[in-house]
Amino acid sequence: LFKFINSDFIFYYFGFYYYQNVKIRIQIKRLKIKLLQPTEIEEIIKKNLDCVFLKIKGDDGTHFDATIVSKSFINQSTLQQHQIVYKSLGDMMKQEIHALSIKTYTPVQWEIIMEQGK
Repeated sequence: LFKFINSDFIFYYFGFYYYQNVKIRIQIKRLKIKLLQPTEIEEIIKKNLDCVFLKIKGDDGTHFDATIVSKSFINQSTLQQHQIVYKSLGDMMKQEIHALSIKTYTPVQWEIIMEQGK
């Protein structure tokens, strides 16, 4: 399986090849998928979650890294924090976003991290 991406489509390449004398079918599939910009994801999260800090990175339109600081994460486990983020994105995780790596922090945790970075 080969995956090619341009600005509007993702192409999956399939073809014919033989494995142990068995002909295996491969086809090209063209899927119309809107490739997202990190700023679009930021806007959705900001609209649905009160964030102290929010940064989304990604350059292929389907895989992203998120750093999110919110008071909503106080007294929540990491799993619960991620569920809050997923909820803020709604159905985007089912369709437009293929992979999202999430780092969540409370404002106090973020302040400590920023102080250590100085």
